[in-house]
Amino acid sequence: MEEVEKCTLGSCKRQALVLELRDCGLRAELKALCAQSQELEEAAELRQLLLQELQAKQQRILHWRQLVGETQEQIRLLIKGNSASKTHLGQSPGEVLALVQQKVVPTSKAVTPQSQELLHCLEKEAQHLPYLPLLQHSPGGLQPLPTVLPSIHQLHPAFSQGSSLMVLSHMLGLPTGKAPELLLPKAASLRQDLLFFQDQWSLRCWDQLHMKTSLPPGPSTQELLQIHASQEKEQKENLGKALKQLENLLKQALERIPKLQRVVGDWWDQPGQVALSGELCQGLSLPQWQLRWVQAQGTLQ
Repeated sequence: MEEVEKCTLGSCKRQALVLELRDCGLRAELKALCAQSQELEEAAELRQLLLQELQAKQQRILHWRQLVGETQEQIRLLIKGNSASKTHLGQSPGEVLALVQQKVVPTSKAVTPQSQELLHCLEKEAQHLPYLPLLQHSPGGLQPLPTVLPSIHQLHPAFSQGSSLMVLSHMLGLPTGKAPELLLPKAASLRQDLLFFQDQWSLRCWDQLHMKTSLPPGPSTQELLQIHASQEKEQKENLGKALKQLENLLKQALERIPKLQRVVGDWWDQPGQVALSGELCQGLSLPQWQLRWVQAQGTLQ
């Protein structure tokens, strides 16, 4: 019995030992699987980041292509605008010359006939003023006008001076039978206006004479037109040079656009676009493809 019990105890210990060994093996395998799973998760996260970077690069390239197209369209519109400006500049010298002739020629020639006509009217109206007796000065002060002279009776056609008073009344816009107390103040006001305009006219004549005698003679209208024409010609030449420079720059930019488009297209069609970290694409890794892109960019610049 003792021998049987010993054998039974030995077999139990052996089974327990085998189970412990199997448990240790399973634990080790579990740890290895956990470590491998962690590595796979890290690799998946890294590939996800690389995929996001590539998508961002793709968006930037598409946006850049759109900007290149818009810039090309703007350059075409600018070239069309420059052509229209050149056409307009070729047609505008006659308009500019007409405008200069209107601005440079003094306006005194247009004002002189009106002032002479006004002075003639005032002188004609002033011829009737001596027939109007006004208040006379005396040592005792102003004496009132008599009730008979001048009066409404002087406006009768039979009166010797009635015709002149009637003409004056009509010229002033007053009715014929109006009392002289309205006619005389109107005539006095007109006489004051006449004296004022005569003073202004004499002052202006004196100023013109003083300017002619004191100031040096300035350039004539023909000289001013020649100066303006030379300045306009110089401005046109400068503008033409600037437009020519701008046109050359735009042509150079248009010539570079297809080259840039080809470079972008070549870069976009390269097999390195689908390369991932840790994998080879046509025998090259992603860092090697990036190095080739940097070298190509330096060569292009």
